Amino acid sequence: MNYEFVSAKKGKKKAFIIPVRDFQRMVNNLEELSAIREYKKAKSEKLSFKSLDSALKDIEARRAKKN
Repeated sequence: MNYEFVSAKKGKKKAFIIPVRDFQRMVNNLEELSAIREYKKAKSEKLSFKSLDSALKDIEARRAKKN
């Protein structure tokens, strides 16, 4: 990865510039890491099920709260 530092008048580094392609690659990697963490979290939680009627009631209750 190529980058350049931006320095203040006294030479203290205060920022850096990276190519857009490298930035996009970092964003994609972070999104993938986030998805992996969410998957692992969901996989570790206990699985539970609701009846269809109960699920529909919950959905309707949430919709009513929004409005």
